[in-house]
Amino acid sequence: MTTVAIVQARCGSLRLPAKVLKRVGKQAILTHVLARAKRIPGIDRVVLTTTDDPADDVLVNLCRGAGVSWTRGQTPLAGQPGRRDVLAGYVAAAAACKADVIVRITSDCPLLDPLVAGDVLAALRGGVAYSSNVHPPSFYDGNDIESFTRAALLEAHRQAGPDEREHVTTWMHRHLPIMNVRAPHGLDYSGLKLSVDDHRDLERVRRVWEALTDHEDFGWRDVVAAYQRAFPSVAEIRARAVYGGAHPRVTAPLCAAFVAGAASVGILDLDCPYSCRAEESAWRLGRDDAREQGYQ
Repeated sequence: MTTVAIVQARCGSLRLPAKVLKRVGKQAILTHVLARAKRIPGIDRVVLTTTDDPADDVLVNLCRGAGVSWTRGQTPLAGQPGRRDVLAGYVAAAAACKADVIVRITSDCPLLDPLVAGDVLAALRGGVAYSSNVHPPSFYDGNDIESFTRAALLEAHRQAGPDEREHVTTWMHRHLPIMNVRAPHGLDYSGLKLSVDDHRDLERVRRVWEALTDHEDFGWRDVVAAYQRAFPSVAEIRARAVYGGAHPRVTAPLCAAFVAGAASVGILDLDCPYSCRAEESAWRLGRDDAREQGYQ
C-alpha cells in the first residue's frame, strides 16, 4: 500500500498573489510545507499538484530543489474564470504515484504539525474512507489535515459537481462517514488563524515563527505557545511586568497562575485551584488586578 502526501499549490491566488513563495524565516512558505509533509509518519512520498500555467513553473523548480515530484493536472473550471479543478489535479497526482491512500495538504500552512497529520492518517486506517481534523475543527487554522482512500477520491471525481471540485474533498465530507481527530483534553484553538491568505495572515505567521524556540522539531503545542508569546493577552503582559525580574523557570508557573486568576473573574464560587502558596498568591493577585483594571 502506497501512501502519498499531495500538496496543492499555484501562484494565482487573488488576495496574496504567489503567496506560497513569500518567505517565513529564511525559506518560502511552500518549502516549509514540503519539508513538514515529508515528516508525516507513514508517508511514502510527497508530490505537488499544480497547473500548467507558466506562472507556476517556479513551483516546479522549487520542487526540483526540494527533491519532490510534481504533476500539473489542475485544469480550469468551465465557465468559472480564475478557478481550478483541483480535484482533477489530485486524481492525476494519485495516478502518477500509484497512491492507495492520500493525505491532502494545502500549501499555505507552514506551521503544520506532521504528528497530527499522522494521527489523521492513522484514523483513516481504522477502516473508513475519509478522515480529517476539521469536522469540526479544534486545532488552529493552518494545521488542517484530510486523508482519504484512492477509491474515495475516484468516486468524488465521478460524482462531484462544479461547485465541489475546487476544494477537493467537499463531495467526500458531504456523502461519506467521517472519522474526525480532535485536539486532546477538549482543547479548542480553531479560532486561531495561522494559514496564509493575505498580508495580515503572513505577518501573523512570521511573528509566530520568530517566537518559536525550535524551527525544525516543533509541534502544534509549540506553535500555540509561540503565538501566546508573540501576541500576549493583557493579563500575560501584566503578569510579565510583575514577575519578569526572576529566572523563567521560577516566573513561568507564577505568570500562569496570575493569568488563570485574571481569567477567573466573573466565575461565581470558584476556589483557588493552587495548593502551592506562591502560585495561590499569584492567582489571587491576578484576579484582583483584573477586577481593578477592568480586563479579563
